[in-house]
Amino acid sequence: MTVVQLAKLAKLAQSTLSELENGDSKGSKGINRLAKALGVVPHWLETGRGPKYENQLKAALEDWSAEEFSAAQTFVEQLRARREGK
Repeated sequence: MTVVQLAKLAKLAQSTLSELENGDSKGSKGINRLAKALGVVPHWLETGRGPKYENQLKAALEDWSAEEFSAAQTFVEQLRARREGK
């Protein structure tokens, strides 16, 4: 697949794709679109850590208790708030 084809598939400008590749992009919108186009989990694409595919993520979460899931959800909400400067 060429860069032109990938950019079109992800609905991103080629310049945005280049920024993501070089680590120059600050937003998550591009990562999310690219991950969806490639069929991988955005966190894995950005960091190389965690489950690569959505089905692996779902399988891992099935073992969590409701309490663990709630704690993780609260943690994610706190991270988002910090990122947004709240």
